[in-house]
Amino acid sequence: MAKRRLDAVIEVDSKTRFLDAAITMLDAGGEAALRIDELAKQVGVAKTSLYHHFGDREGLIVAAQAERYRRSILVGIDNILAAVESCETKEEFLGIFPALVDAWSGEDGKARRRMRVEVLGSSVSRERLRSAIVEATHAVAEDVAVVIRAGQRQEWIAPEHDAYLFSSWLIGHMNTRYLAEITGDETRMQSWNDYTKVMFHAMLTSQPLRP
Repeated sequence: MAKRRLDAVIEVDSKTRFLDAAITMLDAGGEAALRIDELAKQVGVAKTSLYHHFGDREGLIVAAQAERYRRSILVGIDNILAAVESCETKEEFLGIFPALVDAWSGEDGKARRRMRVEVLGSSVSRERLRSAIVEATHAVAEDVAVVIRAGQRQEWIAPEHDAYLFSSWLIGHMNTRYLAEITGDETRMQSWNDYTKVMFHAMLTSQPLRP
């Protein structure tokens, strides 16, 4: 029994290491840069293990792109949850969201959005990748919904809101900021921020404010 548990841990660890290494390669040079022999050498695991976990090169790429997409949305989620847990008033809780909008608008957030748009575009004609992105988005929405539910437990957020649906909307809305960013128009990008803050307040409290 103990050996089986150890073997399972090793399996998970090797799969994670393959994903981490593949994501690094994708970040550096895109899918064309992902070389199976080089990847196996970096991870220190036989190629047969890779095929066991992912089936083939495309399977690895699909898994890595979906994980890359998922991780990019959840950057800072632990800090957000910690901030939520420390809130003592509704005002403190609602104040987290405008600050998040400003944080998302930085260069790091812009780079992550560009990557997500590229992955989404690539998934249009690739059913396996499309399915993996859908699954990853579902998982992320559940993670983000934890923040909304925390506010609902404290009665700081209108209880009629579906936390999962709100989180799904939020993920999509975050991605669409890329459309403002590619214009290079600072006024348009600031307007996106301002109205996003208004929408946050309106959707969470049913009491809209002017920007």
